[in-house]
Amino acid sequence: MDNLTHIGLDVHKETIAVATLRPGTADCDERTIPKTREAIRKLFARQPDPALVRTCYEAGPTGYDTHRLITSLGIACDVIAPSLISKRAGMRVKTDRIDAKHLARLHRAGELASVRVPTPAEEAVRDLIRVREDLKCDRRVARQRLKSFLLRHGKRYPKPHADWSFRFGLWLTTQKSDEPAMAAPPLAGPVARLRAFRGINTLSAATLVSEVCDFRRFGTAASFMAFTGLVPSEYSSGATTRNGSITKT
Repeated sequence: MDNLTHIGLDVHKETIAVATLRPGTADCDERTIPKTREAIRKLFARQPDPALVRTCYEAGPTGYDTHRLITSLGIACDVIAPSLISKRAGMRVKTDRIDAKHLARLHRAGELASVRVPTPAEEAVRDLIRVREDLKCDRRVARQRLKSFLLRHGKRYPKPHADWSFRFGLWLTTQKSDEPAMAAPPLAGPVARLRAFRGINTLSAATLVSEVCDFRRFGTAASFMAFTGLVPSEYSSGATTRNGSITKT
């Protein structure tokens, strides 16, 4: 329908970039509004006929509250699948306003695929199940790390296949480290010296000392930086050399 107004929204935590594409025009009216219920209501209150307005935004971490508010105002709203939005070849500039304009134009052209928006009850159950799965995964990773730590220090629970039982928990509370803390030699001296540098406190210093162990094995500052990964990556081809981001080795 040529008499429809299409509005693309690029929704973020604090703001919403708005691109309004009116009937018979190729250029969008652009603005940025706060992401508040009052600002959204005020935006759509300016539309003379809600039945002739179509709006959309990408599915993302902000959820579906914006969709539910807009539809409660009597305005059609689609939540778009980000992975199915076509990308223009050679497009290197990406801003919130550009994204909003892109959505408005593609929406008018009918080239966007929307997702099914769950009801609040469906979303609540789904979030509960997802949180439960996340917590189970976190617990499994924490247990694996603890068991690996104990194994590296030669500590094994005497009863196999009884891990994480009540008695295993009691056994854990009795385990003590045989090594002195970092306030005693050989860590105390290097940690104290590193703490003299700006920006380095006890934990950072202890991390450096425990990982490096002996700074004398690095003959130059460049070799030490290569060990830590704080050097740029390099891409070479023929006579051309280009440095990229740090290697994070």
